[in-house]
Amino acid sequence: MEKDLLANLDLSFAPAWARQPSEKTEKWALSDANGRPKRPGRRDGGKANFSERGGFGRRAAESGQERRRRFAPDRQAAGPVVLPGLKISFIPERRGLKPLVKQISGTKRACSLFEVAATFLSKPEFYAVAIESNHASGAPTAACPAPNLYQCAECKAVFANKAMAVTHALSRHLDLFYEKEEKECEAPQGNFLCVARCTLSGVLLGPPNHHEFTEKLQELHRTRFAGMPLDEYRKKIVNETDPALIEQWKKASARKTVYRVKQSGEPLVFERGSELERHFISNYAPALVRTGNRFVLPATTAQDLDDRQIRTMIQDAWKKEVPFPINMALAIQKRFSRLGLYIFKTSARMSFVSGIKPHPLDPAQATETIRQILEWIGRNGGKTRQDLVAALAAGLAPESEQVANIINALVWLIDRGHIIEFMNGKLTVPDGMRLVANKTRK
Repeated sequence: MEKDLLANLDLSFAPAWARQPSEKTEKWALSDANGRPKRPGRRDGGKANFSERGGFGRRAAESGQERRRRFAPDRQAAGPVVLPGLKISFIPERRGLKPLVKQISGTKRACSLFEVAATFLSKPEFYAVAIESNHASGAPTAACPAPNLYQCAECKAVFANKAMAVTHALSRHLDLFYEKEEKECEAPQGNFLCVARCTLSGVLLGPPNHHEFTEKLQELHRTRFAGMPLDEYRKKIVNETDPALIEQWKKASARKTVYRVKQSGEPLVFERGSELERHFISNYAPALVRTGNRFVLPATTAQDLDDRQIRTMIQDAWKKEVPFPINMALAIQKRFSRLGLYIFKTSARMSFVSGIKPHPLDPAQATETIRQILEWIGRNGGKTRQDLVAALAAGLAPESEQVANIINALVWLIDRGHIIEFMNGKLTVPDGMRLVANKTRK
């Protein structure tokens, strides 16, 4: 992940006035169908193209049919998201921060803080989602506490409802505690006129009057369609009278799935889903489902949350954050400062990060060559080293002593923060810049 993040960043950032015509600028941006660079917040046809940016909705590669099938239950259960007590924020993944700090420090150049923040939001592997429960009418009190959140300790999925969290843990992590085994049994006997079929999965559930029908329906709903209300799911069940389907159900019912407890001294075996569920809730759910008011989960997990309302809230928050990633920038700023980088703002109120502290130098207090460099860059902000040499050593060969003196003096000025060099090679003097946070060495 760290290697991918550094490659994706490419550290090709610059202030607005220095972005053109640099060829390396904005390499982090994706491209549209015509090959044009696309930045977070760009709108196509008046609508934000959420999935193609590689952020939270990273399923752009799916076909329309696959996507419709995947999210069919959610569309059926679609409705207003009413969870006013939740606050969603995005934070950088810690694994990518330290190697990025090392690379920024090694380049001795300044990166746009907002560009770095946008890059962290460009892929789910690069950031995490923080979900905090706040009281809707103000600060939580003892008499009126903030509503609880629930997190699966195994995969970090978060829920606003405990029953849904337990259902998730049972359906997704059953194999941690139970061994699944198939065994032969007697096929159902009798004359059945129809068999119920799930239209979403194609699974045959048996005749509606069969003694196992209700339990099978509830189990299928719990394990595959928990994001849809049970009453809505029942509407997806149809009765089939085709004799071939009835016979197919009979043959399938001649094999039964049983579950054997892995971590028990006694050979506990469960043949009915209801018995298995009761055992799981009593013995494993209390440790697997955490309760709290704030949880952090990987963005990759947030994409597939069973809790549709929280998943939709995260998606909406991501859409709002990407065009102007102020919250991610603030989160990165705090961590960068603690890890030994400097954050500073230009006179245009743009924020940048560097391993070198900006330190203006009065040209009148410098040697002749230093003074010339400072004064020329002060008058010609946004130029490169090549522009500087062409102006101060016009007509001289690149290997000449005067050119070498200019380059050596420039390197000395950059190392000490008297000149700022941005990631695309543009230069400026730090006059008018101010530090946002003091550097803390570790």
